Amino acid sequence: MVPVKRRVRLSELWTSLPVTKMVASRDIKIKYKQAALGPLWLLIAPLGLLAAVTIAFYGVTKVDTSGVPYVLFALVGLCVWIYIQLTLTTAPQALVQNYVLVRRSACPRIALVNATLLSNMPPLAVTLAVTLIGIAFDGRLPVQALLVP
Repeated sequence: MVPVKRRVRLSELWTSLPVTKMVASRDIKIKYKQAALGPLWLLIAPLGLLAAVTIAFYGVTKVDTSGVPYVLFALVGLCVWIYIQLTLTTAPQALVQNYVLVRRSACPRIALVNATLLSNMPPLAVTLAVTLIGIAFDGRLPVQALLVP
């Protein structure tokens, strides 16, 4: 069997959108139904990581943040880090975890990978919301920050 050289077309992303939404919602429900604290875990996990990063880097290395409170400085980095870390750990397993769909149906494989990207959005959204609220309370929210979403 020879591999086929074929690129993913943009139209395939659009036509596989219903499958992507279905698999992503299933993954989100499974992920937070199995957690002991359920959706509350979306807030506790980033705050725990923020506490660890703050203790490790601010308490030990004294990073210069140019007057920005270190907690807000770290939250901005954690927004991006949490999403990238979740995606890089779960996306490579998307086809393996859904082998029944891949093997027994005409499910578009790109939908499974995109569903992984979509199912990792809730932690990003919660962390981004906490970050924007913190920056708004600090009074340093520039107009350009509204372009982030």
